[in-house]
Amino acid sequence: MKISRSAGLAASGWYTAAISMRLFVDTMNVEGGIIGLQVDALKWPNAARPGDELRVEIKITKARRSKSRPGYGIIRIRAVTKNQRDEVVQAFMTSAMLPARGS
Repeated sequence: MKISRSAGLAASGWYTAAISMRLFVDTMNVEGGIIGLQVDALKWPNAARPGDELRVEIKITKARRSKSRPGYGIIRIRAVTKNQRDEVVQAFMTSAMLPARGS
């Protein structure tokens, strides 16, 4: 993305990350909570602008039982934050631990 003074007002990438994380937690809504293990491949391909309405799309790409913590699972997630024009303003991959079903 090319940055110029004529591009207008834009949110900080970290502000976008904070909003995205709140949407992520609200969307996942896991009883017992989620323990973040890592975030990688974090990108802000387009700026979030004043008035944008953001949403997060989450896809679990991998799931397994934890080898070291019985009763927990490890999931790999791709999260994409989009604005009302369907433009991606943030994307990241993350791994998290959460209570496993049936434990």
